This record gives sequence, C-alpha cells and structure tokens, in this order.
Amino acid sequence: MVFSNKIKTFNLGLLSKYRTTLMGIAAIFIILCHIPQYGVEVHHTLRSILIYGNIGVDIFLFLSGLGCYYSLSKNTKLSIWYKKRFFRIFIPYTLIQIPFWLYYIILGNFNILNEFIIYSTIGFWIWHLGAWYIALLIPLYLLTPFIYKVLHNKKYILLKTIAIIVFLVIMCNISIENIHNKPLYEFLKNIQWAFSRIPSFIIGISIAPLINKNIKVNTTFILISSLTLYIIIHLIDATIFAWWCLVPTILIIMVILFEYIKLDIISKFIYWMGTVSLESYLANIYLCKLIKDTVNRIGDKIIFNGHYIEYLCIILLGILISRICNKFSLSIIKKINF
Repeated sequence: MVFSNKIKTFNLGLLSKYRTTLMGIAAIFIILCHIPQYGVEVHHTLRSILIYGNIGVDIFLFLSGLGCYYSLSKNTKLSIWYKKRFFRIFIPYTLIQIPFWLYYIILGNFNILNEFIIYSTIGFWIWHLGAWYIALLIPLYLLTPFIYKVLHNKKYILLKTIAIIVFLVIMCNISIENIHNKPLYEFLKNIQWAFSRIPSFIIGISIAPLINKNIKVNTTFILISSLTLYIIIHLIDATIFAWWCLVPTILIIMVILFEYIKLDIISKFIYWMGTVSLESYLANIYLCKLIKDTVNRIGDKIIFNGHYIEYLCIILLGILISRICNKFSLSIIKKINF
C-alpha cells in the first residue's frame, strides 16, 4: 500500500537523478534491437519485441535534450558550448573507429575516399551508411542553442513545443515520391528518416525546467496520455513514426523500478553502461559489420549456425572496447582547455 501511494505522483526530478542509468538502459535497448537486425535466429514473437529496443535512440535524444538545457542555462559562451559538444562526440567517434580502420587496411579492403565520406557523416545523408545517430547529432546540436532560445524565451513553452513537434511530423511525412532525381530523393528521404526522431529531443529540452524544479505530476495521467497519443497517431496513419510518444511511459516505469526496487549489481552495471553509452553504440554497429565480414570470409561453419556465438562476441568485445575508448576519450577531453 505504501509503495502504491509513492508511485501515484511522480517527481520529474528523478529523471535527472537517474539520467546516467537511463542512458544505460537506452544503450542496452540498442544492443538488443540489433539482435534480429544482425540475423540472430530468434522466435518471431521475441523478434517483434526486440525490434522495439530501437526506442533506445529516442531515450538517448530525450536525455540529450535534458543535458543540453542544463549546459545552455549556465550561460556558457556559445563557442565553448559548441567545442564541448564537438569533442564529446568526435573524440570517442574517432578513437573507436581506429582499430576497425586498421583491420580493413590490413585486409586491403580500405577505400580512403569512401571511408572519409562516411566518417564525415556525409555518407549517411547521401548513401544511408555509417553512424546515423552521429550524423543526426551534428545538425541537431548546431540548432540546439536556437531551439533553446525559442522554447525558453518568456511564455508559451507548451504551445511552441507542440508546434515544433507537429512541424517535424508533417515535414517527415510529406510525400517525396514525385521527385525523380535519385540523389535528391535519397537525400531528402534520409533527412525525413533521421529527423523523425527529433521530437524526443524537443520534449526533453522543453520539460527540463520542470525536472530541474522537481515538479510532481500524476503518474497515471502521464502514462495514459503518452499511450493514448501514440495510439491516436498510429490510428491516423500507421506509417508515421511515433515511438517518441512512448518515451515518457518507459522512463517513468524504469525510474520507479530503480527508485523503489533495489537491484544492486544490475543497477551498477546499467549505470556503468550509461557512462559509456555512446561508445557502446558505436562499438556495436562497427563490430556487427566486422564480425559478419570475418564470418563470411571463414565460411558457413556449424559453429556459426543461428549467429548466437557471433553476437555474443559482439556484446563482450563491445563492452571491452567501450571501456577502453571511454577511458582514452576522458583523458583527452580533460587535457583540452575550453
């Protein structure tokens, strides 16, 4: 009964308290959603569930919006803010690719021009190749100070938030099928595909002041509103991406579990995953490609049936690489004088 009373109202400040842990949850969700994408043989029901792990990206973006609000509200010089964002992305992004570049150089399968285009993230926008999440963060972070200023300039934060989200939903669902120029079509299609995830970031940066003030809300109202909005959008048009609607529900459920149910060792591991969340995402996508290429070179052996051992190696190696990369990244960032 006491537990029931505690969760009737939800303290939004807990989202800040458990921010790193929630980043860890998002990282684990991403690793899980890549299981069926990699080709691991799982039951179709489990496959359908694992695919929803892709919502980890929307959790990342929500929490990133929250973090951006905190950093911008400190009135840091924009030049310094941009430098910090750039280094916190591109240092681990660069470090984690080095061993993979070396692997392909040794094999003689390394095209410098193509790899540079992909590394620069241009490859995603024109070819849909590379770390798309990094590609999205670049224009998003460039626009973030402007978004922050628009949303938190005096009044009507809620209305402005809704207007931006509606604009993004419409923009990302405008038909471009009549565009016959293939490069232009692919470019616009990739913009729509990536920008459809931005609503989570907008929500995060919008409600950050409420989180900062430890505002309490009715848990049932938030859960029902979140799920209802998702269902309504899905009924209007099932092709519209609306997973961002589910982020509040998932975050509240996760926080309640961590706040009122002591998970000890599991909680510590998830928290640690949150500290290396970016590195774990990058390690996972690059290892998936490397391991698959290696297995294809070896040939279809019995040991690789079902791809279970392969993906287990990806998870374990990913954790190791994430730890090493994070350690070096922090060391380099500390030496940079902002």
